[in-house]
Amino acid sequence: MFKKVLIANRAEVASRIARTCKRLGAETVAIYSDADQDGVHCQACDEAVRIGPAELELSYLSVEAVITAATTTGADAIHPGYGMLSENPEFVAAVTAAGIAFIGPSADVIARLLDRIETHALAIAAGVRAVEGATSPITSLEEAVTLAEEFGWPVVVKTARRGAGIPPCWAEDVAELEVALGKVREALLERGLEPRLYLERGLERARHVEVEVLADALGDVIALGEREVSVQREGRHLVEESPSPAFIGSERAERTREAICDAACRVVKEAGLVGACSVEFLLDTRGEAYLLALRPRLQIAHGVTEVCANIDIVEAQIAIAFGQPIPQDIVRAIPSGHAFEIRLTAEQVNKNFLPATGVVQEVRWPNAPPGRLRIEACVQPGSKVGPPYDPTLAKVITFAPTRHAALLLMDRVLAESAVVPLPTNAAFLRRILNHEAFRAGHYDTSVVEQLLKK
Repeated sequence: MFKKVLIANRAEVASRIARTCKRLGAETVAIYSDADQDGVHCQACDEAVRIGPAELELSYLSVEAVITAATTTGADAIHPGYGMLSENPEFVAAVTAAGIAFIGPSADVIARLLDRIETHALAIAAGVRAVEGATSPITSLEEAVTLAEEFGWPVVVKTARRGAGIPPCWAEDVAELEVALGKVREALLERGLEPRLYLERGLERARHVEVEVLADALGDVIALGEREVSVQREGRHLVEESPSPAFIGSERAERTREAICDAACRVVKEAGLVGACSVEFLLDTRGEAYLLALRPRLQIAHGVTEVCANIDIVEAQIAIAFGQPIPQDIVRAIPSGHAFEIRLTAEQVNKNFLPATGVVQEVRWPNAPPGRLRIEACVQPGSKVGPPYDPTLAKVITFAPTRHAALLLMDRVLAESAVVPLPTNAAFLRRILNHEAFRAGHYDTSVVEQLLKK
């Protein structure tokens, strides 16, 4: 097993990874910027190393700074968490070149899965139905119109490479399509990126479901179950749950669950991926599933899968990176119960979700029966919240034998939690939880839009 793991991330995910590393007997190294020297993740690790000023590009996103921190501390492995450098193939290649183990897939696999066109081709090669999309970058309006008429309107214009931080643009007709192409192209050019555009069919009122998959170097691939991630605003997931209510209540739904888990394993194997991966699907209004993307890293919502199956996905990642098979307790795990996850953020919801800033004076979390509540906090009294980092305060996970019980517990936790004096999105999240369609489990990716129109 690795002796020392540097965690190339910050806040709650770094603390969460450190917890598993310590249980396995590995020392941990935190990295921090000038804005994070008192961060909760620094206290969670055995040692902490400054890597630069507050700006992300000069600290957490600096490949050179992170590699230097790993070599000077004698780390023999790096865990990237999620976000930051976790899907940066250049970073992975640099880690490998430095003789350090990367806890995640190879640089080549990550690079391939960042490309939407490559991902679509992978799905076809694996015999998996994907959302209809272009087989090459879009170079003209005429080409885009031809594809739109072939797929059927509406269509969605995206960057051909994921990770640019540019939101997709929907188009219902030719005029809107021309505007969408121009908007995405201009956004890429502003960032100094190649203007490669991708077009795919737009699935309206779809459900967004992802399957957690583990694959080891011995050729074994297993699916750990699915998560529903349809509650989104501007591409950011607000509420996640497992299992998905889309697959509860009928034999046909159960067959669809089995089919997407099988499809997820097939496409991961086709990609040659070794490690953890979330395979994303969209379900149309008929319940038909279409592969959307593969995320070759630890997913933000991995906790709901863990509590339902009583497993540790980070432990599996570490074991696989060390060349071991998928742990047998994970192979034999049978998920049960129901779990929800939310991200509590410092936001002014009534001001178009403007991030709130300030210094935390007090943090209050409610009590719950053992095993029913998991809180991964990003802050503590004295923590400064504000730019350049996102306003997440904590990830909260509730678990219970039934969906109803887990939902009631999450609602109570949100009602009783407080991060003083910052305004949070707790009341808005409670509105989602108490939305009639959400409580019934009959919701889709339009649920937040419906709430905001009221």
